[in-house]
Amino acid sequence: MVLLEKNHAAAGSNYVLQGAAALAANGPARMGYFYYDSSQDKWFAFEDWGNPRLADLDGDGADELVNQFEGLHLHWPDVNIYRWRGSVLEKSESVKAVLQVPHFSLSSAIANTESGPHTIKVQAAMDSESVRTESATYKYESGKLLRIASE
Repeated sequence: MVLLEKNHAAAGSNYVLQGAAALAANGPARMGYFYYDSSQDKWFAFEDWGNPRLADLDGDGADELVNQFEGLHLHWPDVNIYRWRGSVLEKSESVKAVLQVPHFSLSSAIANTESGPHTIKVQAAMDSESVRTESATYKYESGKLLRIASE
């Protein structure tokens, strides 16, 4: 169980993203996320694979919900980002999908939300044998991923 307790006020609404709890799964947990809308006096839930963290990825003063999928079987690590747009919680496509990473299942994306500037490191398999790979680091700004370094 992950306690988040993140408040979000929007025009005429107030939401509290309470947290997430692991649902039945093998491998990295599929999490159930729970939030409360005080304007409707109702609870809502959604599901996603991975581990949640709150971080202000773009430096705008508002935390995004960063969901790091650790990988399972032939699906390697990936990242989804949730942000509030007014009163709607918006989910991004996976980082690997947005960047159109080749050999999707053999490539990875890992978020660094612990220290320094928040970044997402992507390693892309350039062939189906994973012999040739390319790595790049991205930052998240205004809902978009911007490349800041190649390795």
